[in-house]
Amino acid sequence: MDLVRSAPSFRVGDTAHLLPRTALATGSALLTLEREGVMHAEVSPWRGAGNALTVQLTGAHLPNVVAGVVLVRGAAPGLDERTPRMQVGLANLGVAADQQRLQVQVATNADSYEPGQEVTVTVRLRHGDTPVRGEVALSVADEGVLLLAAYKTPDPHAALYAHHDLAVRTAANWQRLVKPSDPTRHEPDEGGDAAAQTRTRKRFLSSALWLPALVTGDDGVAVARFTAPDNLTAFRVMSMAGDSNAHLGSADRRFTVKKALQIQPVAPRFLSPGDAVTLGALIHNHTGASGTATVRLRAPGLQVALAEQQVQLPADGAVRVPFEATATGDGELTLRFEVALGAARDAVETTLPVVERLRIDRTVAGRGRVDGSAQAALAFDTAGLVDKESHLTLDIDRTGLSALQPALRDLVHYPYGCLEQTLSAWGPMTQLRALATDVPLGGVATAKLDDYLAAGALKLLTFQDAFGHFGLWPGSTPRPGYTVVAMHAIAAAAKAGVVVDTTLVRNGWPALEAWATSAEAASGADLATLALAACTLAEAGKPSDVALQRLGRDRKRLSLYSQTYLMRALHAAKASASQIQAVLDPLVAAVQTTGERAWLPEADEDRDWWWPTADHVRPTAALLTALLAVRPNHPLLPKLAEHLVASAQRGGSWSNTHDNGLAVQALAAWARAQASGEARTWAAAHRNWTVDADAEGRP
Repeated sequence: MDLVRSAPSFRVGDTAHLLPRTALATGSALLTLEREGVMHAEVSPWRGAGNALTVQLTGAHLPNVVAGVVLVRGAAPGLDERTPRMQVGLANLGVAADQQRLQVQVATNADSYEPGQEVTVTVRLRHGDTPVRGEVALSVADEGVLLLAAYKTPDPHAALYAHHDLAVRTAANWQRLVKPSDPTRHEPDEGGDAAAQTRTRKRFLSSALWLPALVTGDDGVAVARFTAPDNLTAFRVMSMAGDSNAHLGSADRRFTVKKALQIQPVAPRFLSPGDAVTLGALIHNHTGASGTATVRLRAPGLQVALAEQQVQLPADGAVRVPFEATATGDGELTLRFEVALGAARDAVETTLPVVERLRIDRTVAGRGRVDGSAQAALAFDTAGLVDKESHLTLDIDRTGLSALQPALRDLVHYPYGCLEQTLSAWGPMTQLRALATDVPLGGVATAKLDDYLAAGALKLLTFQDAFGHFGLWPGSTPRPGYTVVAMHAIAAAAKAGVVVDTTLVRNGWPALEAWATSAEAASGADLATLALAACTLAEAGKPSDVALQRLGRDRKRLSLYSQTYLMRALHAAKASASQIQAVLDPLVAAVQTTGERAWLPEADEDRDWWWPTADHVRPTAALLTALLAVRPNHPLLPKLAEHLVASAQRGGSWSNTHDNGLAVQALAAWARAQASGEARTWAAAHRNWTVDADAEGRP
């Protein structure tokens, strides 16, 4: 229902007339005055169209009030009027606040000043023709900064007497209780709610002087004094004032800070050591006379070709003076520009940071391997290196873990949390924790690592159902593949000394053993999952003869990747040497080598895992782990480890979390095998590089 106002705006003391547009002829009218709450309410009989409701406006209604009218009519005997009716209308009544405006005058004792001179600001407050005592917020800001932001002097009167939003909601369940709700029915009297709009203001201030509570005397006058700043520009004095009667106003005034002779530095934002640069000094002559000016640049840390120059300055003109310089120092340099023309002088100080050039990180300049007491020489190209700015880092690493930090970081910070991603991070971390007990790992906080592993073990509980099986997500349908990989990681963690919740293993082992001997596993449809299950059970001391016999019969159907797990299962189950050798020989025969690297390839069609295995990283990692268990002195081991490290991407990690997880686990196991014994290392770099050495003990 719309409400027609008798005027677009009102003043204090006016009577507002409201005419509802409605077809209701009789009933009751509830008139309310609302804003932050209900300020007034009255009920009167409603006698149909043409009867206006009246509102007497007072100072309490400044700057606006919302009039609400609710018309209610009960049920009538006529055919079309069996049900009660209720209509609601709102009208925003603006109340002018002109009488609340305070006249503010602001003045300075001069139009312009030189830097360092005292500035006197006088503020006068009046309401009508009468001086008033009030409080003033005084600010002096750089006009240039204000213009950049298109900043206008704030008007507190406009802000405080802006129309208020309606914070009252009118609602009733009358109609819904006595008649069915019909969403397709159109109510012709709906509307009239335009009063509920919101508004947002933003304010930016850069201030040279800020006095938030300057109080005037009874004569309405307040005086503030401050020292003019050194920057030569225009300033705006802004004064916002109010008194105890809520009279508000504002005013501003512009003044300038200038000198007859000015020097303005022209310099870059920063330099780097060795940079050659042309600095500048822009000289403005407002003395009214031409002449020869002396311009100087004092800059410790800069080698200036000509630090003092003579230039001709025209009257009321400007000249740019260049200074050729080279940065010889570093840190923050202080530049002092000076100019003299007769008796006129000016000097300005500014700072110029000298920072190192952008460092270009190179991944690996060279790699080498030292066996026993032998020496290794690494040669690399020094073209393009900058003296005093290039750094050589030598990683002397007996474990191979220096290459794993990016991959570990990627695993820990991977953003998703399904079972596969959780295990891809948690599994390698358990092996890293086991390694940390034998080898001091720089940069690895074992306490934080323990907290991470404990939290991961608790998270794994959310993926396990009441029967011990695991799903990809908490509450999702369990699958044998998920159960197998989860128990494989849990068993490896327990073997590494990580505390695992007993619920995981108490329910998990029976579920895994039952599946490994089930008809589903016997069908041979998922031999890859069965191979990992057999490996997991055997290494946990629970070998499944049924699973091993089935895998032995169908070994040729297994991919090379899955055969590595079969070999580990046979070894852990204490199978005969001939059985183990029968699996080992085809794996070794399939290995490809080049130089010091070796890898186990995997064909594209061999996607026999619950995630695709279409590259050589995971098969190589799986073979490295298997050989460490079955043949710890096999000559392929260092070559497989070297290939895994070399196959990492430029950032130091592999292409996905699966590769990261298996590669880190394999290299951690390899590092643990290499960590025994003591070592002394010494390294030196020549050709003007700083000698950087040595480390003793176990690295």
